[in-house]
Amino acid sequence: MIGKLARAGAIVLTEHLPSSSRCLRLYPMKKMSLLLADRVIAICEATRDGLIRQHGARPERTVTIYNGVEVDNLPGRDEIRTIRQEIRIDEDSPLIAMIGELSPRKGHIYLLNSLVKVVKEKPDVNLAVIGEGELFPFLMQTSKKFGIEKNVKFLGRRKDVRRLIGAIDFLALPSLHEGIPYVVLETMANGKPVVATSLPGVAEVVCDGRTGFLVQPRDVDGLSAAILKLVRDREKTRKMGELARLSITEKFSLQHSVTRTEELYLEILNSKGRPAGAG
Repeated sequence: MIGKLARAGAIVLTEHLPSSSRCLRLYPMKKMSLLLADRVIAICEATRDGLIRQHGARPERTVTIYNGVEVDNLPGRDEIRTIRQEIRIDEDSPLIAMIGELSPRKGHIYLLNSLVKVVKEKPDVNLAVIGEGELFPFLMQTSKKFGIEKNVKFLGRRKDVRRLIGAIDFLALPSLHEGIPYVVLETMANGKPVVATSLPGVAEVVCDGRTGFLVQPRDVDGLSAAILKLVRDREKTRKMGELARLSITEKFSLQHSVTRTEELYLEILNSKGRPAGAG
């Protein structure tokens, strides 16, 4: 609305999360913004669908452009060994990562529950919990209550998350609400599969049985079963990671995202009769 009042040449909005029942009081404002926008970018098809069905966004002006990440060179064996030594994880032990804010919507409690069954079969499994938040004391206490405190490493907030991802075997994401988290894209770009809840958005990135496994939210048994499939078969994990990296390269690279965004802005300018580069 501010853009229209200021007589901006064009207004482009970007929406990240699929619609939910939260923040109902903001719906009228969002609907008005969507109607005034020249284009609306949704970061996944689930978000686009929600904007159209729940908020009245115009389908012809609402497009999906996936987030993108850089596909860097993979770390060598020596680098992986160094990283694991820093966080005190044996080089040959299975290492799972859970990355994100320690909040209820991220579903940490379901992962800890699932790890109990996993550890019974694979006592050398480790879980690196990266992030900080309100649930830290509770999760620490819960890991002790479950008898898995030696298997769970709380690493807090880290500035070298992408570096740490290079040393894990796979990512676990038991969230209850997500769009397309960058951590999923970055993990797959690093050649690692993902075990995640089958949420709108996430399911557009993780191909179940090919680049990872998808389970239903709050499904502790399904989560432990998916994790065990990967820790039992390290070669399968490696192959799924290769396919995950290929998927990012083909569809979710930063270059692909930038190109699509540039094309959209040129399309808007052309539709308004303004040449690219005009002030």
